Amino acid sequence: MLDLDEIDFVESPVEKKILAPFFSIDFEGIYQTRLITDTALVPLYLAKTTPKDSLTSLTSDELVDPIATFFDRTQFYHNLFNQWMEWLEHGDDPGYVTKRTAIHLFAPIFVQELEGPHRYQLAALIDLCKSNQGDSVDWDDRLFKPDGEKKYFPSLQMETIDAVKSLQGTGDTDDLNDAYDYLLNSLVFLSQHDNSGTDIDLKGTGTSITDLLGMSGHPNAGSVRNAIAHADYHIDFTSTNETPIIVYNVDGTDYELNSDKLILFLNYQMTLLRALSAGITLSIFHANTISDQDENMEKLLRAANLTDFSDFV
Repeated sequence: MLDLDEIDFVESPVEKKILAPFFSIDFEGIYQTRLITDTALVPLYLAKTTPKDSLTSLTSDELVDPIATFFDRTQFYHNLFNQWMEWLEHGDDPGYVTKRTAIHLFAPIFVQELEGPHRYQLAALIDLCKSNQGDSVDWDDRLFKPDGEKKYFPSLQMETIDAVKSLQGTGDTDDLNDAYDYLLNSLVFLSQHDNSGTDIDLKGTGTSITDLLGMSGHPNAGSVRNAIAHADYHIDFTSTNETPIIVYNVDGTDYELNSDKLILFLNYQMTLLRALSAGITLSIFHANTISDQDENMEKLLRAANLTDFSDFV
């Protein structure tokens, strides 16, 4: 298990409190460990190594309010998902906890997280990447096209992947360059499409995104997301209650997906979303701390359920 106290740029009690959940997970190996922890750590590192004047856009109410709101709800959703999985494994549940109801509840939540909160996180991450390299931009410019039309998360995802690509190899240590690579891998997974991983090393795994996400034999993991978003799926009630089968449609063709694989997919994705949300929230907290924006700091602390402010400011 990684030791949070050994990371020199993680200094304050706020940072340690918000990051602690990711350092208590029983990971399967170094790849999964760093994929999740570096997704949370890199945004904070970028904020701490960027000049104060370049972080001004991260102190606006228009960003702080949604980031605080979405962090509050993302960690709640993730905690609820973990509780649901614990009920499934150990019983003693309210009586309506099944794999089917897990999919009914968490699949739409996951899609909504991508289409709403994730957009703000990506916009802020692009700003952090570019500002860290001396090219100050404004996150607000990222959310809409020049004609005022809303940008959806797949478009922002590709912009963010390009922004993180620009960091590759710029770190002053091999470990930092690895961290940039792991964050890039995380963004590719959240995009859920192999096309996003073109020319990107998935850290020596030698496999595809669909394989790593347990979606082998399917068009791409994003097709599952789209089926959920448009309610273009159904449960095969002739399958067993222990492992129900989900049937979804892509361009007129039905595909079957074992519910265990879909739940594992949701678990992976929701954990990455919470890790990124934590990292972005901490980077914005840092920007507001060094700018003495006490009201914004208080909002973010409340979102993290840290209400005894005297311990943290």
